[in-house]
Amino acid sequence: MSVPRLLVAGLTSGLLVLGSGVGVAHDGVVTAKATISRTQQGFKGKVVTTSKDCKKRKITLFRASKGGAHKVAKAKSNKKGKWSVKVPGASGKYFVKVAKKTVSRYLHVHRCKAAKSPSVRA
Repeated sequence: MSVPRLLVAGLTSGLLVLGSGVGVAHDGVVTAKATISRTQQGFKGKVVTTSKDCKKRKITLFRASKGGAHKVAKAKSNKKGKWSVKVPGASGKYFVKVAKKTVSRYLHVHRCKAAKSPSVRA
């Protein structure tokens, strides 16, 4: 192999190696689902989503009433999407809302949609 061909082959393979580590930029919308259940001391649940970036979210617990919903407590879900809130003496119907979130990392943007759980009776 001549020197110019060797140089071209080396440069081409170097570009392939460099290019293989670069991900494709994207901007995606990720849906979520919120769960809630009663515990002895309050409530617990999970943010269910396909993206690990969208599992850590702000959670707001509401008590439903005829006059409208009232905020009771706030929490944050962990990296597995799990959350819990202590509400001593809870009675009535409760639900949670999961806040929307935008995660930007490198050339990737995930827009995590908000979610609302079904109501559960305490």
